[in-house]
Amino acid sequence: MSGRKGCLVGCAAVLGLVLLYPLWLLANIFIPLILGFLFPWEPPRAAGAPDEAVLRVEAPEGEEYRIEWGSGFGTETDKGEEVDPELGYRDYPVQAEAIDRSGYYHITVYAGDERTYPAGKRDVPLGAVLFVSGEYAHCQGGHTGALHLNWHPGEGLGQPMKRMTCGSHRYA
Repeated sequence: MSGRKGCLVGCAAVLGLVLLYPLWLLANIFIPLILGFLFPWEPPRAAGAPDEAVLRVEAPEGEEYRIEWGSGFGTETDKGEEVDPELGYRDYPVQAEAIDRSGYYHITVYAGDERTYPAGKRDVPLGAVLFVSGEYAHCQGGHTGALHLNWHPGEGLGQPMKRMTCGSHRYA
């Protein structure tokens, strides 16, 4: 009798684990979704920046990069920056020079210093996220040395296509 009882207890334990594992997997999927719905994530905003826009730069720890705001001859450049080692990124309020008259954002992030790597250091994986007016554009440049964000927010009649030279756009 004790042999049957031990087999019954073992089978019940295995059956319990087999049934609990799918429930655990479903809980790991649905709990974050429900929490995200109940407590939505708020994108970063920069007071004083046009449209409260924020540029988040992602780069490996200790790698230097620079940001070029705008396109053409009168561009402003932030030099010698590094990401926050605890976060893995650094946020910047978008400067007015980055936006042209038609509302397009022109921002370029280069890896490395300007003197040694004028076109960007190729072996540094860069990433950038542009938060504008409740939308965001995410750009992963891989190992190209530079990210060129050319983007126009909004979806008016003249803007059915979002334009970025890398990455994709998403609504927040």
